[in-house]
Amino acid sequence: MKGIRVKYILLKIIGGVFIFFGFANGYVAFQGLADPEFFIVVNGSKRSDMEAKYLYLALHFLIVLVGVALNFISHEQLAAVQNIRNKFWAIIRK
Repeated sequence: MKGIRVKYILLKIIGGVFIFFGFANGYVAFQGLADPEFFIVVNGSKRSDMEAKYLYLALHFLIVLVGVALNFISHEQLAAVQNIRNKFWAIIRK
């Protein structure tokens, strides 16, 4: 049970890091929407069109959503996933 508690705490920390960096970089992306000289590098080419800027902002919004989802996972759900994983590997190892 101690291993699940450590994984639960790490899950919360990782979720918090995702939220922090998503908001920090999302703020920069949001400011870049109004800046005509703000550019995004896609496959080695500089793009300053609105499509690239919105995609950049959406990527950081998605990172925030993943962080929130990681923080909403309960201890019981994590234990259930751990049990399913152990059962799966028990079948494979036979």
